[in-house]
Formats: sequence, structure tokens, C-alpha cells
Amino acid sequence: IDRLLLSTRCLLGLQLGQVLFRTAAEVVALFDKFSATDDDSSLFILHLVVSDSQVVYSPTGDDILQGLFDLMSIVKNALCSIPVVPSDLTTIPHYAGLSCISTHTADAQLQKSEEHLRMHFDEQAEALQE
Repeated sequence: IDRLLLSTRCLLGLQLGQVLFRTAAEVVALFDKFSATDDDSSLFILHLVVSDSQVVYSPTGDDILQGLFDLMSIVKNALCSIPVVPSDLTTIPHYAGLSCISTHTADAQLQKSEEHLRMHFDEQAEALQE
């Protein structure tokens, strides 16, 4: 039964770990949807602020990206709080305290997802400057 429970935890962890990457992919798809339209639809509203002979956008691109990273961190924390399948039959020490996905694994997935999102965001920003 111990092997079955650990296998189940492993499979659930793999599936949950992919949720972060799919979340990033959906955000990228949302960017693509709005960058490819000609109907004046917008994803973000930016304010143009002129102050002391400087032109500043608010929020900045980095602020928007950080907001998306914060959202993905919330998703990661939620995933890490999902407990393993409960069982009184296991002999695994501290089994009840485990979660389906480890924080280390989720952090690795989050980092990959953030890198993917930043790469796409930078590509979009470069395309707008051209």
C-alpha cells in the first residue's frame, strides 16, 4: 500500500506541477490574442504621465509582469497546499504531513514558467518598438 500511495503522490505531483506551466501558456495566449487584433481591443490600460519633462507609462511593463508573477506564485502556493491521499494503512513516517507536490518541485516549475513568460513579454515589447 505504501508504494501505491507514493506512486499516487508522484503522479498527482507531476500533474499539478504542469498547472503552473499551463497557466503561463494561457497568459501568453492571452497576450497573443490581444497583440494580433485590429479592433482596438486592449489587454492593459496604460496611463501616460508627463512629469518634469519625462514621459512615463503607468504601470510599467515590469509592473505588469511582476503582477503576473505574483499571480503565478499564488497558484503555486495553492498547489503546494494540496495534501496527499489520506490513509491510515501506510507505514511511511510523517505521510499525513506531505503534500502532493513539494515546494522545491513547484518552485522549479514556477521559475521555468516565469522565464517563459518573460521571454514572450520581451519579444512582444521588441515587436512594438520596431
